[in-house]
Amino acid sequence: MTRAKKKARNTVRKPEAPILYIAVTDDRGLDGFFHRYDKGPKVEINVLISYAYLQGQASGLLKLKNQRKIKRLVLDSGAFSASTGKSTIDVYEYALWLSRFGHYFDLVFSLDDSFDDLEHNRRNYEFIKSRIPKKDITLVPVCHATDKSGSQAVLEEVEAYVNDGCKYIAIGSKPRLTNETLLELQAKYPNVRFHMFGRTDKNMLTEVLPYSADSATYAHRAGIGTILFRDESGESHTIYNGGRQDMPDRHVHWEDFDHKDEFQTQYKTWFGRELKYPELIRQSTSHHLRQHINIMYFLDMQKRLRQLKQAKDGM
Repeated sequence: MTRAKKKARNTVRKPEAPILYIAVTDDRGLDGFFHRYDKGPKVEINVLISYAYLQGQASGLLKLKNQRKIKRLVLDSGAFSASTGKSTIDVYEYALWLSRFGHYFDLVFSLDDSFDDLEHNRRNYEFIKSRIPKKDITLVPVCHATDKSGSQAVLEEVEAYVNDGCKYIAIGSKPRLTNETLLELQAKYPNVRFHMFGRTDKNMLTEVLPYSADSATYAHRAGIGTILFRDESGESHTIYNGGRQDMPDRHVHWEDFDHKDEFQTQYKTWFGRELKYPELIRQSTSHHLRQHINIMYFLDMQKRLRQLKQAKDGM
């Protein structure tokens, strides 16, 4: 056996999953993140953007991917926005767009714009699949529980897609499935990769360890004036930066936060200097700064989940 082959054989491959996708609405926040993070340790950022928000944003995100700043870039159909009435997604238009540009994304999700009509979503999936080149585009179906049938609908729907040869299947976020049901799916279909839409809750992630998940929690938290931080013991903290009279429950105000020194050490590692409190409340720039801090929280979560997965698999 040659030295090169022996080295390759003895190399322990780091797990690529779980993958946490950061859901974005544009490329500006990420561009600013990489500018601020210019000299930090190497990180793996995976990004999801909705077709509903894609107009004018694709070129910026693809540029970041071509620069290898984004590792994976995936496209959501915008079904959630359609379900809330914020947008209208036409399956013919979506399929046409994917047939032309879908190959720029690592994977694309099917149009599941009716959370209660599973047959409708299935027809959308079959139609889109018939209109796109299979070898260039990975199309992922989305399964949902319904208020009437609950988890049984998902189990049956997943089985149908698996029987059709699907190796990557997404699970919708509403209504949420229990960890027991998700673990049942993974045990029954160990060779299928499952994606959890809109879910990065710690309990689910650490118990289920899905192949992938996505969330915009980092941005939502930043929008209400909070940053997220995990200390050395693994405990998570939600830190509020606004006026005390507006502070949500179960938050701690920055001025009362007991782990400032540890936070500043991490912040300096990430961004090359310590954080100055006025930066968190400066109206013009604080929102993006809080987003960038929260992105680091989720990157740390991704790292810890992979360590859990590695330990579970005995690697």
